[in-house]
Amino acid sequence: MAIVQFDYKLNAVSPLGLAFNRALNQRFAPGVGTQPVVQLVTLAGSAFTALVVPAGAVFCCLALGGAVSLTLKGITGDTGIALTPAVNPLGLDAMFPVGAAPSVGLANGSTGAQSIVAIWF
Repeated sequence: MAIVQFDYKLNAVSPLGLAFNRALNQRFAPGVGTQPVVQLVTLAGSAFTALVVPAGAVFCCLALGGAVSLTLKGITGDTGIALTPAVNPLGLDAMFPVGAAPSVGLANGSTGAQSIVAIWF
């Protein structure tokens, strides 16, 4: 049986010296088989692109790279969640669990096409 090991550690300190620490070690069985499903997704400029969620997927990692003005949406017309700003993106991945039969897409607020990588487990 395949197992996904998901680990992250977040440490932040405010200018006042207040610390925030969060660590997570989580193991789970992937729902898409023994290998992750990796998709290179091209996002047309100023458009919504529905992602193809593989059957059985339980977790998604969106490798956003330097993409700008992206909004995570469930459906067209949904307000969504702004993932990246119009300038100076952090370059972090977006990771989230998915339930049964999810509807996931990205709205590209930039006028030019951009590419991201979707990795499904």
